[in-house]
Amino acid sequence: MIAVSPEPVDVVAAFTSEYGITYPVVCDEDSSVISTFGILNTLIDPDEPLYGLPFPGSYLTDSEGRVTAKFFNRRYQEREAPEIVFHDGLHLPVDLSAHPGATGEAGVSAVLASPRLTFQQKTAVLVRLDLDAGMHVYGQPIPDGYVATTVTVSAPESVVVGEPIYPATKPFAVEGLNEAFHVFEGKVEIEVPLLSSEIEAETVSLDIQVHYQACDERACYMPQTVRLAVEAPVGKLNRPPRRG
Repeated sequence: MIAVSPEPVDVVAAFTSEYGITYPVVCDEDSSVISTFGILNTLIDPDEPLYGLPFPGSYLTDSEGRVTAKFFNRRYQEREAPEIVFHDGLHLPVDLSAHPGATGEAGVSAVLASPRLTFQQKTAVLVRLDLDAGMHVYGQPIPDGYVATTVTVSAPESVVVGEPIYPATKPFAVEGLNEAFHVFEGKVEIEVPLLSSEIEAETVSLDIQVHYQACDERACYMPQTVRLAVEAPVGKLNRPPRRG
């Protein structure tokens, strides 16, 4: 891990010492590296004191130095939770066993990608369907008369809920029907992005609704709706360490 800052060396040294940062922080005082990467914050006027700051973000690289993923935001206050970077950017397994979650009927469950909701930190709730062998549920697009799998998450106004991110579907054909189907099979994970601005409450209630129709090669069963409730702890804001 390496960070790049447009601040002078003495400012960076004081900051890293105060917050106990141990990874390297490189000083790019004239923003030449920032400009070369094309991430100079052009929303800041050149006459403003803050000119030279980059758009906040992160690059992920492989062992050869090739960029494999990136996370960038318009505002420096917003950041992806580390678990999201591991899960979405590096595609690494993350141990979520101690995270808030809930389990419902028919192998449907939900778990928070982070151990808590932190102010302006981007995270997600991961909704999972564990389908038996030979079973599938439908994705979009879907012919009339069938039910596509949908996930909706309701939360207080202090939590912005993004559009669900569904995995790739597989094509599926039914003998004798001239219709195209797109299905999910096996272990299905649907990611619903969350961005919290909550700082007062101890917990936030996430109400999750999963609507789907399970089928096998011979028959489709009645559509089902599974409701889950996840109580997400609210993380405290970071404060500068006490001096003296």
